[in-house]
Amino acid sequence: MEKKEIFRIFDACQPTVSQVKEYLKKMSAISPFELIFRKDGKEIFTHEISNDSGELIGVIVDKTIFYARTMTYKDAQALGDVDARAVFEFGKSIHSCALPINTEIFTLLKEHQDDFAELAEKLEVFGYPKIYQQETHLLFNCISDAQMASMHNFKHGFIGSCSIEFHLRMRGNIYFYASIQ
Repeated sequence: MEKKEIFRIFDACQPTVSQVKEYLKKMSAISPFELIFRKDGKEIFTHEISNDSGELIGVIVDKTIFYARTMTYKDAQALGDVDARAVFEFGKSIHSCALPINTEIFTLLKEHQDDFAELAEKLEVFGYPKIYQQETHLLFNCISDAQMASMHNFKHGFIGSCSIEFHLRMRGNIYFYASIQ
């Protein structure tokens, strides 16, 4: 059904704003992935999203945790010179097993990008920040002193190398993951 037809039917029902909000929350309450929230010091694993779910820690996809916490340009400024080694160390501040996205994990992320887009919209309904919505990611396959990293895009794949600091300032954040064994 086209949007115009859906809206015509919806308008005929004459819902109130509160009814629309309630329906939107009902539609958005189930995640396509299992989520990890932290509430009252406990980690909760669930597919359900609500206003009082707690702090979003991550998303579980195929035995991989995609962490909600990212490395931002502000984080990089606090570190001074940023190289791949600093990115890996920053990951440890998120979780002892957290690593920056690499080629293999980028492929997994790309396979599920439509589900992540759906999840981002659902999280936004409940006031959570959108996650995993940027098209271009820096990938880190090993720890080094390099201040450049491989840049990949969902549409085009490898698009070149980029300064870590430049990417954080102009293109987006650096995301982290951990494998569940």
